[in-house]
Amino acid sequence: MKPEEVNYQPLYELKHATLYVLNNTWKGSLWGLGVLSLAAGVWFSIQAVDPRGIILAMVPVGVLVAHLTRNFKNRVWDEFAVVNGWTFDGDTPLAVLLPPSMQFGHSQHLSPIIQANLAGMVCDMYSYDTTVGEGKSAVTYYFTTALLKLPKTMPHMVLHAKHNDANVQNDLADGQELKLEGDFNDYFRLMIEKNQQIDALTILTPDVMQTLVDYSQNEDVEIVGDNLYLVVKGDKRDAANVEQLIKSVFELGSQLIENARLSGAPLQSEVSQAVVPGTYTLTPSEWSWASLHNPTQKSDLILLLVVSVIVIALFAWLLIGLSRVPQY
Repeated sequence: MKPEEVNYQPLYELKHATLYVLNNTWKGSLWGLGVLSLAAGVWFSIQAVDPRGIILAMVPVGVLVAHLTRNFKNRVWDEFAVVNGWTFDGDTPLAVLLPPSMQFGHSQHLSPIIQANLAGMVCDMYSYDTTVGEGKSAVTYYFTTALLKLPKTMPHMVLHAKHNDANVQNDLADGQELKLEGDFNDYFRLMIEKNQQIDALTILTPDVMQTLVDYSQNEDVEIVGDNLYLVVKGDKRDAANVEQLIKSVFELGSQLIENARLSGAPLQSEVSQAVVPGTYTLTPSEWSWASLHNPTQKSDLILLLVVSVIVIALFAWLLIGLSRVPQY
């Protein structure tokens, strides 16, 4: 299917995913847990004369909400694939899924990896996060990525979008910046491997540069071997951002593949029709909209109960403290 034929309806649920989880988990009981935790935190802060008590009391609820929101987003992401008849990639190794510029940090998490078929081009789409540093200095980076297989090997290059840099951390180890003609440098900063100027220019033809300006200003673009990566900063799996990402990978991929065809390389359609090992499909019968609209699944209940016990204990401690306040 072409980008305009894709059904984005399930992804509208993700525009306010956290708020949806708060309102629909156990009929909104998370709001109550939050209020109880806040009250206990305020009391602790007053008694200890330390405002950090509020933060400490809110941590359990914050962790729970983040966990439930991530699971909810992944379930909606699964549904998005199902309604479009797409498969999931369960075989491609992490070293291939991630461009070199994103291979940093620790404690990484991947969403389900959708294999979208766009008029014969099969691309992987997923969100990813990784953490740098430890303890208080830890910083977590979030990305949304599309990966498309190209019909021939191309020189390694990274195009950093100046208007919406994805904040990738690794650059080319032995790279150099290459300035191109016209206003292209106003939109992208191009990094290539040293002494690869001629090879890079054979790929970044004027029509490819125009396609990048027209469709890909929101993504960092990296080409490594026969892999094309488009990377957006943040977990941007809502309908508007995914539609933009799909249009971008479709237009840029089509242009690169057409140029490769004219140069004598095999067509991408011939490559994409091959059987991809490790893929699997969810059918509508295996998916329930009821489970989608109930953010709390059985695997989440234990964490929910643990946090509830902690919050109730904090609130009980608050009530005991209030009962011991001298009466005048």
